[in-house]
Amino acid sequence: VYGADFDRQTFINLYPFLPAHFDILLHLLGALAKSTGGIGLRSAIKVIQDILIEGSDGKNPVANQQVGWLTTAVTLYDSLENDIIRAYQSLYKAVGKVRMRFPKKPVHLGVAKTVCVLQILGNLPITVQNIASLMHPEINSDSLFDSVKQAVEELISDSFVPFGEKEGQLRFFSEKINDIEVDRANIPLKTVELRRIQNEALKNVYSTLPS
Repeated sequence: VYGADFDRQTFINLYPFLPAHFDILLHLLGALAKSTGGIGLRSAIKVIQDILIEGSDGKNPVANQQVGWLTTAVTLYDSLENDIIRAYQSLYKAVGKVRMRFPKKPVHLGVAKTVCVLQILGNLPITVQNIASLMHPEINSDSLFDSVKQAVEELISDSFVPFGEKEGQLRFFSEKINDIEVDRANIPLKTVELRRIQNEALKNVYSTLPS
């Protein structure tokens, strides 16, 4: 869990970054180094410098953004994308499937990139609330919670994207697990089995009869 408390002066000094972004970046570089042996990885200072003065995917560099714009987990993903490809190819491919299935929906792709970052870190609950917080784009922007929640539901319902919920947390699944989930979803529900489940539920409700 990353501390979120900061005062006015700290915000001014770090803008357009928030304190949590530096913690996330350091842990992310550490995780990538474990997978690649640190080969080709930039330092945290170099990554911050590249984010500020170099725009990824044809986007404006951070230093050229309008005042009020905030760095997000998507910004960190875009800056480290080449490193993620080498270290976590399966996660990168999963993000690519989201890009393919939802080409004109930036929120969906942003959710995918944020989940990828959090899944690599493994030290912060991957919930709709945390995803929306880490995707907050501008100081004056309304909360993205509702749009992120809708995007998550659409990603889960898309059988082509290996995305779902496990033990209360969102995540990308491996290809094999995704295939199993698709097969399970296609199994027809028999009336006799549904009736049996309903009867067992009723028995459990009245297992202790009222006195």
